Formats: sequence, structure tokens, C-alpha cells
Amino acid sequence: MNQAAALDVMLTLRESTMEKHKLAERHPLQHAMATGKLPRAQYAAMTAQMMIVHRELFAALNRSRGVPPIAAVLRDYHDHEPSCRRDIEHFGVDASLVVASASTSRFIAEIKDAESSSPLALLGALYVLEGATNGGKYIARVVKLAYRLDAGKGAESLEPYAEAQPQRWEEFKQSMRGVAFGEGEIAHLVAMACRTFDAVAEIGDDVLNGRV
Repeated sequence: MNQAAALDVMLTLRESTMEKHKLAERHPLQHAMATGKLPRAQYAAMTAQMMIVHRELFAALNRSRGVPPIAAVLRDYHDHEPSCRRDIEHFGVDASLVVASASTSRFIAEIKDAESSSPLALLGALYVLEGATNGGKYIARVVKLAYRLDAGKGAESLEPYAEAQPQRWEEFKQSMRGVAFGEGEIAHLVAMACRTFDAVAEIGDDVLNGRV
């Protein structure tokens, strides 16, 4: 595949996951968070579950750096587990005691399966979580006000790059576009990205229904 064709990967991911993205934004937990109405305990619980997701995804990607596309895209700053951990600890949650919900556990199992069978697909999950930093900075403003967070402590995971966010997203897009993905590989990326949107929604259901 030539470079011109490779440039379509980000557009394909965006268009192919558009409906999943819209559903994710309408999820009750996400809506409550974005409007400052999510209880503090549920915000901390969701952040704790995402801490596990970030930790396991980055670990799987890091172990797969021998795969050229992953080596070309992955950066150390893509590890958002530390910012999630600092956030929940700000709310008095002991990160060492956090247990994965049923939905989180299922998704982690899928991450590990992908690592074994098609590690490149993990970039589809990374696409979703890195893309979330685009809207995260706006949600962070609401969260800071709703919970009266001092100096933003407790909302770092929503805006892990702070003022560097546009630059980080541009770097991610360019590194993805620099890989000559084949059609089959892009299909794997799209499938994992869609699954990631679904998994985050399912984890949100666990949190809202007290299953964490």
C-alpha cells in the first residue's frame, strides 16, 4: 500500500466508529460527568476502572513494540495509568485495592487475546483512548467546578497532556498516517476501536449500577 492510501487510516477510523462515538457521548455516566452531575464516588469509581484499562493496554502495547507499526506509534506518554492513579488517590481511593469490574475484566481479557493473536489491533483501542483527550479537556473544566478541585488535582486523567494536548493528538495522527496499513489491518483496528467504545460504555454501566 502506498503512502497516499496509508493517509486514509485516521479518516477510516473516524468514519467507521462515528456511531459508536455518538453513543458513547450519550451514555448516562458520560452525560452526567459532562454536566457536572455525576456523584464524586462514581467519578472516582469510573476513573479507577479506567486506570486498570490504561495500565493493561499500555502494558500489552509495550510488550508488542517489536511489531513495527506499534513501535512507530507508541510513546511513553501514552501511559495514562499514573494520572488515573493520582486522580483516584486525590479522592481517597487506595489504588492498590481497586478490583476490576466484570466488564473491565472482560475487556482486559480481550486486550490480552489481541496481544497474542493480532497485537497491531491494539492501536485501535489506543486510538479511542487518545481521542478521548480531545473532549476530556472540556469535561475537566466542568469536573473541576463540580467537585471544587484545587489546582485541577483529581481531573488530571481527563486532560493528561494539559496545554500540549493538540500537539500530542497531531503527533498521534501523523504517526498513524505514517504506517502503511493494509486493508485487513485497518479492519482489525476498526473492530478493536468499536469494541473499546462498547467496553467503556459497559464499564460505565457497572459503575452506575454499583457493580464495582
